[in-house]
Amino acid sequence: MPQFPGPRAAFLAVALAMAGAHVVARGDAAPVAAGTVKMAIVYTLGKFVEWPATALNDDPRAFTLCILGPTADLQQGLAAIDAKPVQGRELRVRRLVSTAGLPGCRILYLSEPGDSSYQSVLSKAHALNILTVSDASLFTESGGIVGLETRDSRIRFSVNLDGARAANLRISSELLRLARSVSGTERD
Repeated sequence: MPQFPGPRAAFLAVALAMAGAHVVARGDAAPVAAGTVKMAIVYTLGKFVEWPATALNDDPRAFTLCILGPTADLQQGLAAIDAKPVQGRELRVRRLVSTAGLPGCRILYLSEPGDSSYQSVLSKAHALNILTVSDASLFTESGGIVGLETRDSRIRFSVNLDGARAANLRISSELLRLARSVSGTERD
């Protein structure tokens, strides 16, 4: 497991707590859209996952978040994280229309519930060392790596270590401690 220094763990806790804490209204401020919170969480996840070195060789300047499915409710959140630094690279957002665009993605956010091709998408993504994330119900139980769930106006996440192992990814212990649930087994 990658070990991150204390300040990074504190950053993670604060970032995820802030992101998930206030999906509704913050005092007199306007409500924070759920899509914005979800993208803030996805952005933070990218900082606490270790990819194989070969997976990051495709573009030394970019860290690509790919979105497969509708993005209307994610627009504000995507704009907020686009071009931010992740793993020493600039985050770039790419919308996909099919799995043919998966090469070069580091994170794949599936924005709609799966259909008959759902398992095929996960299999292709994991073979390319891509962190898969979705708010689809039973996502981690279906093999996805990080599932987002809204409950009581809070967005929480679950982690599937078997999915992470299939993608040859290591998830930090700090992130695992903050997860609502962790399933599967850690890699050797």
